[in-house]
Amino acid sequence: MKSGKISWCIYKDQVLKDIDIIKNQRGKITKIEWHCFEEVDESFIKNLKDELRNANVDSSNFVIIKY
Repeated sequence: MKSGKISWCIYKDQVLKDIDIIKNQRGKITKIEWHCFEEVDESFIKNLKDELRNANVDSSNFVIIKY
């Protein structure tokens, strides 16, 4: 669960860790969901998609749910 503005500069390290968890199925985790209660920066979404593509991780395995 995330609150406050979601921007790449703040959450980049967490995104990369989560992608690594999915990619390597640590603990058999195959999907990550972020539940966001405030603004998600558009550049964050673009960077997330780029990192998922670079890691060969399907975007359906990293979901951002906005409320």
